[in-house]
Amino acid sequence: MDNLHQYAHKFFVRNSKLARNHSLVPFYQKYVDRNRKRVLIACMPKSASSLMSEILRHYLGFPLHGLTRIHAKSDTEISWSRLGAVITSDALFVHQHVRASENTLQVIRLFNIHTVVMIRNLLDSVVSFRDHLNREGLEIPMAYVDDHFLQWESRRQYEFVIDLILPWHLNFLGTWVAASKQKDIALLWLNYSDWIHEPEGAVKQIDAFCGLPHREEAAREAVARARKSGIRFNVGTSGRGRELLDEDLQAKVRHFFSYYPTLEPYRPQLIES
Repeated sequence: MDNLHQYAHKFFVRNSKLARNHSLVPFYQKYVDRNRKRVLIACMPKSASSLMSEILRHYLGFPLHGLTRIHAKSDTEISWSRLGAVITSDALFVHQHVRASENTLQVIRLFNIHTVVMIRNLLDSVVSFRDHLNREGLEIPMAYVDDHFLQWESRRQYEFVIDLILPWHLNFLGTWVAASKQKDIALLWLNYSDWIHEPEGAVKQIDAFCGLPHREEAAREAVARARKSGIRFNVGTSGRGRELLDEDLQAKVRHFFSYYPTLEPYRPQLIES
């Protein structure tokens, strides 16, 4: 990369307002190394992504990168100004609650990114997300939550999550299902239970999907290290949605789900599991 392009690259990365797709795509098209291994974990919230990220960090040994500029209440679109760090390197993009927007798909195509989509039963997600808001804070990108939430009884909190946050989950799922039908987008779908009950098997699936040699002993060691790391993790069980949500709340979740017929093949994992 000559000095002029090095300067241009640093300028765009440091001045994120100028780092728009139309400005950076021609530059990246010329210099991006498409032979590198890059893995994006696009995950539903509360889908064991923290555990998965920690396991893969130890196992793959790739540099970790966050591709969203600001978290908390900001939307979680991929920032082009952050892509400069991976233009010529292997990389693991973890814990990214990103939809399959055209921006995201453009990044996947250009950087030849292997994308793993993490999903979870929606009933369990509602319960886990309510726990998250009570224990870890109200600043989330999926919906605005004010302090009154903390004063409500549990059923009203569940209603809030279903009415205002669950639609984001369905948006996430719908966009990735639509993306999976595009010939130049390859996805690996994994479930919350894969990482909770069979993490070594999930690592093996990722290796096969990414064309990496599987190292069984290294996978076991990575799982053991991740479990000892004290990562943020809620209850780590399945079935709490059926236990804690009454029939009317469960029916409301199924009603929202019915708006997306393309998700029907995933019903066993998203509703019935």
